Amino acid sequence: MRPATLLLPLLPAAASQTLCPLTPCSAVHVLLIRGTNEPYPGLQQPIAEAICKDWDCTWASVEYQAVFHDYCDSVEGGVANTLKAVTDYATRCPDAKIVLSGFSQGGQVVGDLLGGGGGEFKSQSCVQETSEGIAPEVFPGDHIAAALIWGSPRHVANQTYNLLVGARMQSGFPREGAQLESLNRWSARLRDYCNADDPACSQGTSWDAHENYGLKYAEDAAQFVKFKYPAEFVKTRRQLHVKSGDAPPSSLSIVRETVRRSGVKGIYSGVQALAASNAAKSGIRFLAFETTRAKLDGLNGTDPKAGRPRSAWINVVSGLSAGVAESIAVVTPGEAIKTKMIHDASSSSSGGRFANRGLAGAVGVLVREEGVRGLWSGLTPVLCKQGTNSAVRFTTFAMLQERVASWWPSLDGSVGSTLVLGGISGVFTVYASMPFDNIKTRMQAVDARYKGMLDCAAQVFRGDGVLAFWRGTSPRLVRLTLSSGITFTVYDQVVRLIKSIQADGAAGDLQRV
Repeated sequence: MRPATLLLPLLPAAASQTLCPLTPCSAVHVLLIRGTNEPYPGLQQPIAEAICKDWDCTWASVEYQAVFHDYCDSVEGGVANTLKAVTDYATRCPDAKIVLSGFSQGGQVVGDLLGGGGGEFKSQSCVQETSEGIAPEVFPGDHIAAALIWGSPRHVANQTYNLLVGARMQSGFPREGAQLESLNRWSARLRDYCNADDPACSQGTSWDAHENYGLKYAEDAAQFVKFKYPAEFVKTRRQLHVKSGDAPPSSLSIVRETVRRSGVKGIYSGVQALAASNAAKSGIRFLAFETTRAKLDGLNGTDPKAGRPRSAWINVVSGLSAGVAESIAVVTPGEAIKTKMIHDASSSSSGGRFANRGLAGAVGVLVREEGVRGLWSGLTPVLCKQGTNSAVRFTTFAMLQERVASWWPSLDGSVGSTLVLGGISGVFTVYASMPFDNIKTRMQAVDARYKGMLDCAAQVFRGDGVLAFWRGTSPRLVRLTLSSGITFTVYDQVVRLIKSIQADGAAGDLQRV
């Protein structure tokens, strides 16, 4: 490989941000792994600057030999040092996302770290010891949000994460077998850039093609790394903004930025999972509530229509049972998929691991990568959230409905009153359950690493204070006020219609008798 020191002037030490263990934690931390004989930070500085522009982000260079002689030892050392840098930062800053970016020999280092390394390199006259790649779902791999490979001498043609014309071309030392299979576990978080005439990744003849990635494709890489943002999407994005001591972006700014980058469709990321789960959970919720309440009314001899008033605790218990039923059957899987689709979505047109797969495809990816239990990640906070949701929602609605029937009998059962009462119950529900919603969102994030609900709550409190538990309230307030009003109204009218049809049918039967 052509020595990069002949191509770049040596940069002063101040221009290079090499690893510093005392660097304050940031939401995103980029690690640059340089190419052969490059000075720090080398040709990847424009990439780091583009990624870190306009958000809480820092970058640093991983120190290793990066030499052509003793090439195999150099790569092995690079892998070891990069793994240490990732592990140290993830340990010290558990809420941070880490981005790896490796150029040339550094690109091989990134590939070897993720997929495993080893083999004979004839042009370098060395044999590299076999090593296993780290797993994307296990610490510290679960903290790596994205990995960028530029002009790697181990580039493999026709992989889903390849970009540029060289995507179809093969390097002189392509990764294969178990190493390639292992690297493909990272396909959702990986981008491998290869120019058509790059000597390293496509066996070309143009060193200019090998050296221009940072100047040409920095913005594309930044768009891939940065995640993109109706009301549920904005709420989740605000909750996923976890930098301690810093105000999260406003709902309006998130919507503006998302529409600018990705069009109106960008704010509907994850909508399929949300729509499907909402339809199913509403049915289960009302079935469980009505069934439980009927049983409790029978046990306690209560019947409001017969003048035997129902105690408030019956509505509370019935609501809790409805919340538990919908949480286990529908809400947790639906919310897990929705949250991961939103978190995974990137500004790049090629998207992340769920990009252009639809709901069924996203479920398949999640089950394949995390197992069936991945669909029920965050179950405990969802149980708390939905139990609180249903208990507060049904109790408030029933109480208000009884007051309206008592004070304004002419309004009882009207579409307008049901819509308003449902909306009011939604307001109470939001503020009562918002802490559980925030904890649930963080535990279901793509890179979540918490020991449980209490551990997550403790980290949120220590890092962001008590108000962080109500982060994202505004967009959820809009969504749940509308959805509660509409859901109660539709349910009430459908029940009245069914009862009317049943009554007409019974009357017809009597007439025939």
